Amino acid sequence: MDEYYGIFAGKPIFEGLSQYRQPPTYELAGRYFELVMDTLPACQVDFLSGTRLLWEDGKETHSVSYACAKIDNSTYFVNFEYREGVVRINPTLILDLEQRLVTMVVTKVGYSIKYPTMTGADYYFGAIHEEGMPLPSIRHDYTEDFVGKRIQWHYSPEFQIIHVYYSSEAIRITFPPAVLKRMRETPVEKLVSDAYDYVVNGYDEPTKYIKIKEKIYLINTCEQHKGMRALSGNSMLFLMDIERVHDVGRSFGYAGDHKTPENYMFAAHGEFIYSDGGVETHESPYLY
Repeated sequence: MDEYYGIFAGKPIFEGLSQYRQPPTYELAGRYFELVMDTLPACQVDFLSGTRLLWEDGKETHSVSYACAKIDNSTYFVNFEYREGVVRINPTLILDLEQRLVTMVVTKVGYSIKYPTMTGADYYFGAIHEEGMPLPSIRHDYTEDFVGKRIQWHYSPEFQIIHVYYSSEAIRITFPPAVLKRMRETPVEKLVSDAYDYVVNGYDEPTKYIKIKEKIYLINTCEQHKGMRALSGNSMLFLMDIERVHDVGRSFGYAGDHKTPENYMFAAHGEFIYSDGGVETHESPYLY
């Protein structure tokens, strides 16, 4: 398969969550960063231009295309991918220039023989080296700040989804009442086999929550239970400003046909909503 990153102009790819996406940010072009990771060898990223970077991970060097978005004036979401055999590897860097910190989420697809479109992620924390200055002692870190909260996200005027931050390890996904009504009126045979209850009745997925700074959070959901039910189970990575209630992020995995690679940037705006008293009460059939 040819190189594919989902960020090249002219590619016939689905970008169903990108209507509110802002233009890409080219501000890192010409900059170089040495990333001192806590549990990995030091990594280097050289932004050769606004669309291409050189990535050195301590083992290999990769020259790849990338896309970049900002959530505030000093926090960048850098998205790219490369291949190792049949495995697609998607490092995403959260470069926090204000605190000189970095979080790296390394997501993979193609590693599971049983579920070839299954995504999984590893998380790494570190700091940005600057000549003549000591490394920061603080780090971005996991958080439980979101547990019990709910946000209704708007990805387009036609598509809204509700994320219930159900536990420190999971997200519960459902839809506004009008959307659920349409789903329940859709004949089952028009939905993917074995997927009706999963989609219509809401579902849980494993999730990690990371605090970047005050009001800024990183949330990663690998849709593994969705993938086990013959649906496209991508990794959805959200960098969120919860004061303004908007996010930037990316979807990584495969399209619904399980053959077409996907990796595209998205954005949404939302609002915190009250519990309906029901969604959080039923026992999850999906958690490990």
